[in-house]
Amino acid sequence: MKRRYTFVVNWKMEKSFSKELKFSANNYDDFISLADKTATEIILCPSHLSIYPISKIFLNTPITVGAQVCSGHASGKFAGQISAQSLNEAGCTHAFVGHLEHLQEQNDSVPQQVQQLLSHGVTPIICVNNEVKHGSIVDTVRERLEFAASLSKAVSSHEHVYIAYDLAATQDPAPIDHIENVVSCIAKLAPKAFPHQKAKILYGRGVTPESIGNLKKINALGGFLVGKCGLNFQDFKKVVESK
Repeated sequence: MKRRYTFVVNWKMEKSFSKELKFSANNYDDFISLADKTATEIILCPSHLSIYPISKIFLNTPITVGAQVCSGHASGKFAGQISAQSLNEAGCTHAFVGHLEHLQEQNDSVPQQVQQLLSHGVTPIICVNNEVKHGSIVDTVRERLEFAASLSKAVSSHEHVYIAYDLAATQDPAPIDHIENVVSCIAKLAPKAFPHQKAKILYGRGVTPESIGNLKKINALGGFLVGKCGLNFQDFKKVVESK
């Protein structure tokens, strides 16, 4: 059976509010056609302000909308944060957790974020990097997954988690054999960390039309995080259609 890949496009802060909406509207038909033609899952992650209007643009289509970050709190006096409940109500289906660009400020709340998202029907995209502080990469991945799942083992109301092996933008893309090793490690450890959810494993860093062919040869890999190539539709199309 042909694998159904997931492509998560993270716009970060590259586009303004008006440009995100214009880009979505101008490429509406093309995005839908691409998803249907290639049988892929496409998740757009704009800025928070754009989540609701873009989710309305793509309502009842194969294109879904994700968030770049989520609070670990359900509610309260937490200025500038956005709750999992609000993300769900705004039409958000996925949200990043532990992204490298937020990890320093939010590392301690990763378990709470995962729990909140799962409890409100939003699929977490849990980022795992290759920073080995002690032991091996296997120890690092196990520690990261167990920490992320520590408050969610009893949550069975949501079916999926996405786990992304993500490298910082300042790091060179990892060799393919190293990526395969880490992905295989995640595949073995994820069911123990999340016994009630089915895990899909993604990779992000240097995903281009030139690199994706080799990445797709990794059996346990189910999708990709797309950065720069997701800012232009034609570039993104080449990534999705590349074999």
